[in-house]
Amino acid sequence: MLLAVVAIVAQAVVAKARPEDLQHILPGLGQVLAALALFLPWGRGTRGPTVAPPVPVRSERREGRRQG
Repeated sequence: MLLAVVAIVAQAVVAKARPEDLQHILPGLGQVLAALALFLPWGRGTRGPTVAPPVPVRSERREGRRQG
């Protein structure tokens, strides 16, 4: 039932949008569909691999600036 509602809403949004606006509408529609997919029983799993935070790189030089 939820899948039918999502399909009808997505079709209505795409049908009423101007062709030049589709590039801005489709990413938002994708986010809405991803959020609605969480209501499906198989959509409640893990979200996939997460990105590790960046590791700070320390400089090898400890002297500061050279004066020349």
